[in-house]
Amino acid sequence: MSSLVKEDLEKKLFKPLSQNLYEFIEIEFSVQDSDQKGRSKNSHGETLQNRFR
Repeated sequence: MSSLVKEDLEKKLFKPLSQNLYEFIEIEFSVQDSDQKGRSKNSHGETLQNRFR
């Protein structure tokens, strides 16, 4: 993905939540791990543990 596309995605998708693309990917991987371990998630699909890091 070009850097301009990444910057545009970050501005439109992640700034309202004060996240960046890397953090989003990290949270999504954590959620997949949590699904297998049975941990609870919040309404956005994030593990509660990762939401407040």
